Amino acid sequence: MAEAAAKCPQATHTALMTSLQAEWDFLMRVIPEEPATFEPLRDALTHYLFQLGDHAVTPIEAKLMMLPARHGGMEVRDPMQRVAAAYETSTKGTSLLVSTIQDGDPLDGPPFNPFQHRAVMQQAVSEGKQAGDEAARERFDDTLQELHPERRQVVHRAVEAKTAGWVTYRPNAKDHTDLTPAEYRDDSPPLRVRASRDGHAL
Repeated sequence: MAEAAAKCPQATHTALMTSLQAEWDFLMRVIPEEPATFEPLRDALTHYLFQLGDHAVTPIEAKLMMLPARHGGMEVRDPMQRVAAAYETSTKGTSLLVSTIQDGDPLDGPPFNPFQHRAVMQQAVSEGKQAGDEAARERFDDTLQELHPERRQVVHRAVEAKTAGWVTYRPNAKDHTDLTPAEYRDDSPPLRVRASRDGHAL
């Protein structure tokens, strides 16, 4: 994946966001694990980000890029930050279904209601997204303070102008969203911020 990112960054990143992340996110939802379990995956993602932007990634930059696009990142979920929240959301959302499977319908209560289960799941997902967004915002604010003032201004401006959201778009020739590697790197705020450190772009 990292090798492909060096040659076809946009297509590769689309595959990561829409497919690969969903695979390990599934594992996080069904198996309780410690964050350290996913440290090798995080290291691999850091290497992937290096290939994606064709520049070395510092620990601070990796933290920034592993944020949602609306918070200045590349929509790469940090697995070490994600694991606990994913399992908690799944546990809450399936609590009614699991209870019914394990204990059956209550003798003095109504039988299992699939619509109620759906409502419980939707509420858990909604609360999980809200908590995740708040945590991402806090990580963004903390990471922003670790950047050089000039680069901090570039990142803050990109987030305020909401110029990073398009990095989640799928490449499509008809919509003119399929970019060359150079165009993709120049037009992606998180990648452009990294490049500005060495004076390649601003």
